[in-house]
Amino acid sequence: MNSNVELEERLQFVTVVADLSAKFIGIPAGKIDHEINGSLQQVCDCLGLDVGVLWQWELGMPATFVVTHFYRPLGGPPVPERLDAAVYFPWSLRQAQQGKMFAVPSTERTPADAEVDRQFWRHFGIKSVLSFPLAVGGGSPFGVLTLCMMRAERAWPEPLVEQLAFIAQVFASALVRKRDEQALQESEMRLSLAADSAGVGLWSLDLASNQFWLTPKVREFFKFTADESVTWQRFLEVIDPEDREIVERVLQEVVRTEKEGKVEFRIPQPDGSARWLLSRGRLRKDVPSALRRVMGVTLDITERKRSEEKVRQSSHALEQSPVSVVITDLQGIIVYVNRKFCEVSGYSFAESVGQNPRILKSGKSSTEMYQELWTTISSGKAWRGEFHNRKKNGELFWESAVISPLFDEAGRITHFVGVKEDITERKKVEAALRKTELERAEQRSQLAHLSRVNMLGALSGSLAHELNQPLGIILSNAQAAQELLAQEPPDLAEAQAILTDIVAADRRAGDVIERLRALLKHGQVSLQPVQLNRIIEEVLNLARADLIGRGIAVVCALAPDLPSIAGDRVQLQQLVLNLILNAAEAMAGNDPATRRIHIQTMLQEGRVRASVRDEGAGLPRDVERIFQPFYTNKPQGLGMGLAICRSIINAHHGQLWAEPHSERGAVFFFDLPIAGSAVKP
Repeated sequence: MNSNVELEERLQFVTVVADLSAKFIGIPAGKIDHEINGSLQQVCDCLGLDVGVLWQWELGMPATFVVTHFYRPLGGPPVPERLDAAVYFPWSLRQAQQGKMFAVPSTERTPADAEVDRQFWRHFGIKSVLSFPLAVGGGSPFGVLTLCMMRAERAWPEPLVEQLAFIAQVFASALVRKRDEQALQESEMRLSLAADSAGVGLWSLDLASNQFWLTPKVREFFKFTADESVTWQRFLEVIDPEDREIVERVLQEVVRTEKEGKVEFRIPQPDGSARWLLSRGRLRKDVPSALRRVMGVTLDITERKRSEEKVRQSSHALEQSPVSVVITDLQGIIVYVNRKFCEVSGYSFAESVGQNPRILKSGKSSTEMYQELWTTISSGKAWRGEFHNRKKNGELFWESAVISPLFDEAGRITHFVGVKEDITERKKVEAALRKTELERAEQRSQLAHLSRVNMLGALSGSLAHELNQPLGIILSNAQAAQELLAQEPPDLAEAQAILTDIVAADRRAGDVIERLRALLKHGQVSLQPVQLNRIIEEVLNLARADLIGRGIAVVCALAPDLPSIAGDRVQLQQLVLNLILNAAEAMAGNDPATRRIHIQTMLQEGRVRASVRDEGAGLPRDVERIFQPFYTNKPQGLGMGLAICRSIINAHHGQLWAEPHSERGAVFFFDLPIAGSAVKP
């Protein structure tokens, strides 16, 4: 009788196993967990088992077991969802990690090294255990199926173990398939999210069924609903009729040549406008013919098309421009050139578009200049400069250019536009003028020298007095020294004092002569750090006797601690002397009490400024005329003094001007840059 019952139960379980194996064939991934729970209950009820549990290792933590499926009809102590197997049942963990199943008819008769596991089983009232590692295709185990008895111990005959092992394998295969499908779905979702965030839609066209797979972004582009089935014919229906033929032709070329294809087309909008789309696609060749599909991406290029249309609309006016115009995209690729560009460069429109402006590069302009250009325009600013470029025929030419970014309505840079003028002829003229200006500088130098000689002639009486005074002192002191030395005994102490006076008078005469030699010297301009106050004092010493003879008093207000200026000492002396003599001549008709020259220096806005003021008759209405060559109101004058002063100031990167004084007379101002400061030529 027992044999018949056992045979009947075995046959019944065989039927259960067959049903279970058939149930998991083709089951959707989303239903696998539900079916495993139901099957686990069915197995336990059929075999009279008290516990059925399926554990899986937590990802990245091979010693942590997570309960994913559980059946225990009799109840018992709560089972944690997550357990550290190395702590609670280390012996069972080792068996599973090694891919071994084990059958324990009695948990009280287990190996000695399973003592920790035995305590765990006692806690949950488990008397008998059968465990199978879950793995597929020889891979590493990822979980365990455990079947237990709580009411009594139980033997595990080999035929039963084999059938239960088959069920464990069915569960394992279903779980792996579920995991793989979920991973694929997650991968597709991540790819779709990444593409959507970049504004790109993904699609795939099955060539056998003519059915599309589309990401939400593509459905948004074409206004397809989320659940709408899209065929090739449905896709063509929403495209502008004028673009359908080219779209079909590109698809045929992709399939025929097995190369990537791209096409731009329009989608009419309800408001009468059009959305421009760009699609790129490639045939998947690594599958059988029946499974071939074209896969690709689609992106919205409406804004780009609008920008290009604006460029085209502007091009008509640009074609008539007398200067070259070049428009590039953000990568520096030329999208437009006007007629003048083609005329100047020798490159046709077709030869220019699609190229980089470096086709004009001659190697004559520095790399640093190009780097500065790119940095400037990329930051949204305009760049100005000159290029020494090369035409198509190899001829070098010069261009003055302004390169600016173009912005869309959102303030984003969309293109760069260069407006360029051929300045080759201007450069030639400038070179010729520079050559003439060496020549002119020499003439100015000679004229300045003659002017100095002329001024010194006017100062001859003063200079004679300057020299006669020390020479007279030297003569009288020498005669006195002779008399002292002729005495018996000679007065050596008094003679020594006289000789000291002779040396001082000689040095004074030598200084006068040295200043004369410097002013008479004809040399090139040499800018060195000099003190303006000292130059003024030297000139006043030179002209002192002449000014006294004219009855002129000098009032000085020289600012202390002025910084040095970059100047040529001789030319600056000539400048100051000329202004002082002009002031003296302007007051020739004044009452002696009102013949005063006021000289002042100061630091003004980072430059050293000086002024020479007279109390004469004032300035003419057109003040600038007095600085023009050959303008004079003196019967014997050359009319070159102030013109030479202006040229001296210009050579020193300074400024010279005149203003009427509020009380009386005129004031001549000049300022000069501090030594070492940046100056503009």
